[in-house]
Amino acid sequence: MLLTRCRKHKETRSWPKKRAATPCNVPCKLLVTTPTNANTIWPKSLFTTEQRQASDQLLTEGLFHSGVIFKDKLNLLNLSEKALRRLTNAYPHFDKMPQVYYHLFLLYMQKGEKNTAQHYSNLLKQHYPKHELTELVNDPYYFANAQRGEHIEDSIYAATYDAFKAEDYNTVRRNAQVSATKFKHGANRDKFLFVEALAMLHDGNIDACTSGLQTLVQQYPQSELSKMAAMIVNGIMAGKQVQAGGFDLNNVWQRRTAAANAEDSLKGKQFSNDRNANFLFVLAYQPDSVNENQLLFALAKYNFTNYLVRNFEIRTETDNGLRLMTVSGFRNFDEALQYARQLQRQTAITKKLKNGRSIVISEDNMRLLGREFSFDDYDQYYAKHFCTAKG
Repeated sequence: MLLTRCRKHKETRSWPKKRAATPCNVPCKLLVTTPTNANTIWPKSLFTTEQRQASDQLLTEGLFHSGVIFKDKLNLLNLSEKALRRLTNAYPHFDKMPQVYYHLFLLYMQKGEKNTAQHYSNLLKQHYPKHELTELVNDPYYFANAQRGEHIEDSIYAATYDAFKAEDYNTVRRNAQVSATKFKHGANRDKFLFVEALAMLHDGNIDACTSGLQTLVQQYPQSELSKMAAMIVNGIMAGKQVQAGGFDLNNVWQRRTAAANAEDSLKGKQFSNDRNANFLFVLAYQPDSVNENQLLFALAKYNFTNYLVRNFEIRTETDNGLRLMTVSGFRNFDEALQYARQLQRQTAITKKLKNGRSIVISEDNMRLLGREFSFDDYDQYYAKHFCTAKG
C-alpha cells in the first residue's frame, strides 16, 4: 500500500494497490507515485535493513568518487561540491568521511573560500585528530609544499618509468619507497604502486606483487591502471591453481574433444576467414614448461609501456591440458597481426615461451579450437586463408 500526499490540500490518503481512488474530495491533479516523486512516502517495510544498507553503500561510494573526479579531473567544482556536501549532510557516518572533509578543504581553497576551507580543516581536527589527513591540512606550509612536491613527484615518476623500461628494478623499488613515504597522496601514487608490483613479480615475490596490485584496485578504483592490475592478479591466482603434469606436447596440438563434449551450437561449424571480426592473440604452452609469472610479467610490461591507451586485457586459463594466455581487445585481424609481429621482436617474451605457440585468431574461431578443430588444423587453415600471417 502506498501513502500519497496531495500537493494542494496537504492531506494524506492511502489505498490498496489495485483500487482507484482520489487523495481528497476536492478535484486536484493526482500525483504519480514513483520513487523520484518527493511527495511519495514509501512504507519502511518495502526494503529490508540489509537492502537499505547495500543501497546506501553503493550510493555513498558513487557520490564520493564522482565528487573527486569532478574536482580533480574535470574541474567542475560546483558539481564536486554538490556530491561531497550531500555526503556530509545525508551520510555523516560514511566510512570515508575524513577523505570527504579533505577534498572539501581542497575544493574551497581552490575556489578562494578560505573560511569555508578552514571549517573542514577544523572538522578533521575535531573528529579525526589522529588521521594522517588532519596532520596534512593543518600544516601551515601545506600548499607551498604541495605545489613544490607535485613537480618533484612528477619528476621522480618519470625517472621511475624510464628505469622500469630499462629493467632497472632496484631504482623502481627505491623510488616507489620514496612515493610511499613522501608522496602517499600524490597524483602518481597509483602508477608507483603498479610499477613496484610488476618489479616484485619480476623478482618472483608473488605475494608482495599481489598485495600491491590489490591495494591499487581497492584505493584507486577509478585509475586507468586498476583494471589491468585486477587482470594480473586474476592471472596469478589462476596460475596457482594449475597442477603440473607431464603429457605429450606434440599430441596436444592435435587434440579435439568434439566427439565427447562439444556444445551443440558448435557442432558442424567451420573456421571463418572474416578479417573484420574481433581478434585475439594467444600464447599456448604446457603448464610446467614455462615460468608463467615471468611470462605474465613480460607481457604486462610490454602492454603497459606500449599500449596503455588501448588497455588490452590479458586472461589466463587451462584448456584441454594447455595453458592459454590470451590478449583481447583487437578490433580486426590487422590490429592483432601488427601486435603479434611487434611482440615477436621482444626476446624477453619469446624466449620464455620455449616450445609453446603463439596464434592470431578470431573470437569465433577460438571457440572451435580444441573442440571441433585442433591447433594443427588451425595452423593449416591460417596458412591458407590469412596468407600474410606469421611474418
